[in-house]
Amino acid sequence: MKNSIYYVNEEQFEKAYADWKERQDTYSVVLDGKELSTWDQFYKAMIKEFKLPMDESGPVDSYLDWMRDLEWLESEAYVLAVVNYDMLLCEEMELKNDLISDFADYILPYWEKHVIKNCVGGYPKPFNVYFVSDK
Repeated sequence: MKNSIYYVNEEQFEKAYADWKERQDTYSVVLDGKELSTWDQFYKAMIKEFKLPMDESGPVDSYLDWMRDLEWLESEAYVLAVVNYDMLLCEEMELKNDLISDFADYILPYWEKHVIKNCVGGYPKPFNVYFVSDK
């Protein structure tokens, strides 16, 4: 199993979405980059949509910790899709690479392999991210 970030167009996304939208064991979130032009908007949307048990004013480290837990969702797989990816963080473009790095370096590797040694009874779970562009 390899957890990944996928950069896809709308057609590719629709195909992938059809594969996982009906699965009962997969927790999926679809966000619209047009509505997330700042880090604060993205951060609050992630807390809400993944039901993170933290305050919206909490530090990024807490957000990263909770994204590497997610047990309250009782799912076997996770998917995050951001449509209109080109608009995501358009007011704070310098943070876009940080956001991608958070997933690539911390969240996805955790669910792919680190969960085994860091969580009693933990086991790898698929977690994939789709950044959807109309290009």
